[in-house]
Amino acid sequence: MERQYTSPTLGEVVKYAVAASGVMPRKAHDRHDLTEFDQGMAKTYQKRMQRLAKEDCHLQSALGDIAQLLTNSLGRYVRCPFRANQIRELLNELYASYASMIKQMGTFMTKSDTARYFLTTYAIEIAVRSAARTWVLLQGYIYAAPQPQEPCWYLPSGIDGENSTPLSKVMAWAYASCGCSLASFHDPVGVKDESGLYERNERAARSWKAGRHLPSLPALVKNLEESFLAQASVGQPVEQRLQDGIVTCAAIARITTCIAQDIQEAMGKDYLKEVLSQIHLYSGWMVMEVNEYMGILNQCLNEQSSHSEINTQGEESFRFESQAQANAKKRVVLGLNMAPAFWERFEGKRQNAQDLLLQHRDANGYVPVEVVQWIERRYGPFAARISSDVISRRKLDKPSQFDRYLQQGLAMRNGPG
Repeated sequence: MERQYTSPTLGEVVKYAVAASGVMPRKAHDRHDLTEFDQGMAKTYQKRMQRLAKEDCHLQSALGDIAQLLTNSLGRYVRCPFRANQIRELLNELYASYASMIKQMGTFMTKSDTARYFLTTYAIEIAVRSAARTWVLLQGYIYAAPQPQEPCWYLPSGIDGENSTPLSKVMAWAYASCGCSLASFHDPVGVKDESGLYERNERAARSWKAGRHLPSLPALVKNLEESFLAQASVGQPVEQRLQDGIVTCAAIARITTCIAQDIQEAMGKDYLKEVLSQIHLYSGWMVMEVNEYMGILNQCLNEQSSHSEINTQGEESFRFESQAQANAKKRVVLGLNMAPAFWERFEGKRQNAQDLLLQHRDANGYVPVEVVQWIERRYGPFAARISSDVISRRKLDKPSQFDRYLQQGLAMRNGPG
């Protein structure tokens, strides 16, 4: 009999990560290529994940196999190396945090409520901080592929009204970036389409953009690649870097669209709105830190450039290009030298703020407002307000029969051996 009050197993978490990524279509074609699993391979991995979820296997070995499957599969679609590293770091941190939580803490909640507790208490803060750290340390401001201008394009919006999924946002951005409409991107005028392939792609894309259906990752990328070929065949080729950005952002948006839909289905629209509000709040606080770093970096770069300017007239164009290349290299080297120290300082601010909050907390866990405001002025809102904000969002209601189960447990513990 399945226990009512328990945490999702590590195997269930990994199984969900594979499902949410969309790398394995429910109905795999009997074929071997770089974008799809054949039928036999899909069934083999599905059986492995079912056993893993029940922890009916050698856990560490099975976890490693499935994690490698997910990493390798996503690597085919996340074609921006920076984004691939960013996602890998995030997945590792989330997995380590969840594994630590269930090892160190018991639960009197259901699996759904435990997942909700982890999202609110740990996952959102970790995700925001991890994304910012990799942006600074791995120089995402230089190496990230093209992406939509909207700051949180990977989140849904308009939950109460006309919902706009992350996937629909990326698709609209892709069309605009290529100077196309939905129809002219997937099925351009003048393209040869005797089999009706491009027309079918257009119909599928229209369904995906409207949120009526969520494609598997292989199907989504296949549609985009065929549309790039269609554009090239009518004399409108899409530059490779933009192609990589579109495919990468579409892959990420497909995953976050799936997760948002699952949260709403399992925990309700109100909780999804709360999650989005929490992400936007923490991201806003973190943007202040990243902007501070970028300001210092640009100031140092300008100072270096002013010291090394060549005061000559009538420079040739190749000299200008060489100077631009030199400035770009300086930016990379300067960032590599500055970023670790900046991030170490940021983590130090977080630790100092946490220590001060603990020192001034009363018996009920309350910290005076004036103390929090002083810490915020000194260390910033992310360091000063994260802990209290997380605590204010927790909902830890006792199960209806918790007291009865507790008495039964104590009786079993204290009873005759």
